[in-house]
Amino acid sequence: MAVNCILLSVHTMKSRKIRQMRKLSRGPELINIWISLLCLAGESGDSGYLYMADDVPYTVETLSIELEYDAGLIAEAITLFLSWKMIALDRGAIRLMSWDKYQNSDNVPPSAKAKRKKTQNIRKQAVKRIEVEPSELSPEDTVSPLGGLGKNLVYLSDAQMGDLLDRMDVNTFDKYIGIVAQQIEMGRTVKNAYNLILRMATEDGVIKK
Repeated sequence: MAVNCILLSVHTMKSRKIRQMRKLSRGPELINIWISLLCLAGESGDSGYLYMADDVPYTVETLSIELEYDAGLIAEAITLFLSWKMIALDRGAIRLMSWDKYQNSDNVPPSAKAKRKKTQNIRKQAVKRIEVEPSELSPEDTVSPLGGLGKNLVYLSDAQMGDLLDRMDVNTFDKYIGIVAQQIEMGRTVKNAYNLILRMATEDGVIKK
């Protein structure tokens, strides 16, 4: 359940990591991104996970649009926060560490906990639909990294991406990229992301047979 406010210690700006961050070349921007992630986690209402919707995790690209920073700076921030154990990658999404400890998630109403459980079950069902096979993408293809973080990227050729976006809206496209990225984050290899997304979209009725 989303919240209208988050807990922020009066000593936050004096914390060791924030003080170290302030010394970096783009420190003020990085600090602003971190505070923004806290707010987005509150909006997601899912124990510190960052989701645009129930089954659509934020990516570098969508965070760049949401926070109005260039994708390069967002990627730099995510890499820094990962190395400093401020965030983790879990269930194909960014999760803020120690969220439950500092935001008192135990006080969430039963109705919100039930909704959270339902959302988790939806994601588990999506996981079961992934076929794990050796990677396959023509070396001559021009590819674009989409979704995921670090090594957990989903690659599509520009032609494949264009075809998918002709068949579905951007939000639906991002949803399927998130599902595939989740599997890669779990250490599995997807043979053909394009065909997999086509199959899932067809099963969901997004694309007509």
